[in-house]
Amino acid sequence: MKLVSPIFLVGHARAGSTALSAALNWNADVGPKYPPILSYGKLQDFVDSIRDRREHLYYSDQLEQKEIWFRYLGGGDVFTHMGRELYAGPDALSEEQSDKLCNELVWALKQKRFFSKAPTNSFRLCYLESISTKPKFVAIVRDGKDVVASWGRRPYGFRRVVNWGEVKTLWFRERKAIEIFARKWLETIEAIQDAKDRGVEVLVVNYDSLLANWAEVVTRIFSHCELECTKEVRALEFKNEPSKWVNQIHRKHHALLKSLTEAGNAWIQKNSI
Repeated sequence: MKLVSPIFLVGHARAGSTALSAALNWNADVGPKYPPILSYGKLQDFVDSIRDRREHLYYSDQLEQKEIWFRYLGGGDVFTHMGRELYAGPDALSEEQSDKLCNELVWALKQKRFFSKAPTNSFRLCYLESISTKPKFVAIVRDGKDVVASWGRRPYGFRRVVNWGEVKTLWFRERKAIEIFARKWLETIEAIQDAKDRGVEVLVVNYDSLLANWAEVVTRIFSHCELECTKEVRALEFKNEPSKWVNQIHRKHHALLKSLTEAGNAWIQKNSI
């Protein structure tokens, strides 16, 4: 079994992929449709609802289907669920295992095209292409300084007790956390570039550009996915908040963070729309 014309949204965790997911998932031909989205008659109302942290996490978790992916491809114990150790090539699973995985992914699918939003799958693009017919890949990426700062505010972030994967500490020191989060962020970029080098066609989208030029950029995304971009989608409005990392990261670590994200941010500027 192969997934037919699926749409995979990947990229950095903490990069704003859930809002774009809502727009794509709203299309009548794209599913599965999970309970949160079925409760709304207008896309703007649904997007506004997932600004609430609880609603956001609930919808995002349903889209990511983590339990299924981790059951077949592993990685549940990897810190932040991001990193090069998650890499899965075309031969990661047997044909029989891949068939079972695909069946589990689409069991609730009633629409024409399967949609998945899972940052972890940034490291599995070559495998995903091997189990799909005419897949469409979109990777949303974001300035590394903002991603690191956002990760730092999570329950496993700065000055927290952490016991997950390779990170086990009673006090996650900010400098150490910055180094680890920045590495995870950069490894995501490297995984996307590696897949592109291997012939996987990936549309890379800059989060900041998406919010600043929503109608223009989202139209290009929908065109890439071979979907109609309706007026309702183009008219979506978002609260485009300014970068906050300067106030969220102690100033003594600013130079370190800039140096750790400089190369990756240059890649984003060169390779994204």
